[in-house]
Amino acid sequence: MTERPFAIHITWTCYGTWLPGDARGYVSNTRSPEGGFEPKQNTPGTPYTRDDPLTRNLARQEQSHPTVWLTTEQAAAWPDRSFNLRTHAAGASSKRRS
Repeated sequence: MTERPFAIHITWTCYGTWLPGDARGYVSNTRSPEGGFEPKQNTPGTPYTRDDPLTRNLARQEQSHPTVWLTTEQAAAWPDRSFNLRTHAAGASSKRRS
């Protein structure tokens, strides 16, 4: 039996890097200039909203902390750290089974 290749593609955003109103799309409420909002469309198969400067600017103003941007070194360190955690967890679970 041949083994199939195994890979995991992991992506994530950091705090403040993908806000409601983002041009890439979002499913949060869309703010209205009059003060209300258009409810979010977060149902599978429905289109998502894109590029709303008012919503984006208000979300940025409401952030509790500064936006987090990873350095190249921080981003590169995650896979090694994650692999070590998985390896450690796998060893611990195999010990429990024996």
